[in-house]
Amino acid sequence: MIRRKDGTDWLLIAQPDHAAVCGQFAERWGSPDGNFGPVDPGGPVAVAAREHDNGWAEWEAAPTVDPGAARPRHFTEMPAAEFLGIWQRGVRRGADQDPHVGLLVSMHAGRLTRARLASPRDPPADRDPLRQFLQEQEAAQDVVRSRLGLDPQAVAAHSWLIATWDRLSLLLCCGPVPAATLAEVPARGRTRDIAVRPTGERSASLDPYPFAGGPVELAVPARRIPALPYTAPEALRAALGAAPVERLTFALHPVWH
Repeated sequence: MIRRKDGTDWLLIAQPDHAAVCGQFAERWGSPDGNFGPVDPGGPVAVAAREHDNGWAEWEAAPTVDPGAARPRHFTEMPAAEFLGIWQRGVRRGADQDPHVGLLVSMHAGRLTRARLASPRDPPADRDPLRQFLQEQEAAQDVVRSRLGLDPQAVAAHSWLIATWDRLSLLLCCGPVPAATLAEVPARGRTRDIAVRPTGERSASLDPYPFAGGPVELAVPARRIPALPYTAPEALRAALGAAPVERLTFALHPVWH
């Protein structure tokens, strides 16, 4: 869940809806100048981009709260046990669709786990299961790459593309859009940094521009609830059940001269 403040309310965006934006990025990827090559919209890279957060579905159906802060849990605030359950489901579901999809989802989960282990947020008792999960994923990735005969460098580039789309979607959904840099984005023959520059609360220019077909316009469903204390998940779930659904619109475009 993405928790976005909006005045005296929160706008809550489900993780699978944020991931659907990544799928739309994959479908439009490929700049007219040829620097960024297209992605097969039905291929494993695009499918993994679109489906990489499907392990969140059960949690999103019954979300929890941070009792200390008395608010819905943002996706970065998940306890280790819930984090592991979400990504174990997600990797399994990806693999059930296609081993290549499962590999890319596993690599995304591994990246998030490494980042979590690099921070001091979890107590020692929670860090061992995270390390074990990471080791299991890395071993399984080696097996799948070998079995499918995939080029490790190509797979790594595709995984980083998914990470790039994920970050760009989060810059929009968590908003307002900040100035940022998408670093070392895979391009033809090299990597390139893409500058993200806000042109409004929900719009930004990208330089260089990586999408085909001109500006990208997106709509993401969100539920609006009052930004009140929620100390129990039942209270949050009741508020969500009564919440109206809004469609947040976003736009990305080339630099206008």
